Amino acid sequence: METLKQGLKWDKPEEAKLREFLVENKGFTESKVNNGLERLAKCSGKANQSRLDLFFKPSGMVTST
Repeated sequence: METLKQGLKWDKPEEAKLREFLVENKGFTESKVNNGLERLAKCSGKANQSRLDLFFKPSGMVTST
């Protein structure tokens, strides 16, 4: 798994090629693709989503007697 992570590189997408692929090959409407690319550009550089388990703190074990 670690080898796979080292091989993946997430760069900014080539918008023209992505738009061409989604619109011409996959049948998406150009307006939806443009909206998606705009949303992608807005979130570029922001921190990734945190894991759910980081929101919870371990509590002391409660036992009934």
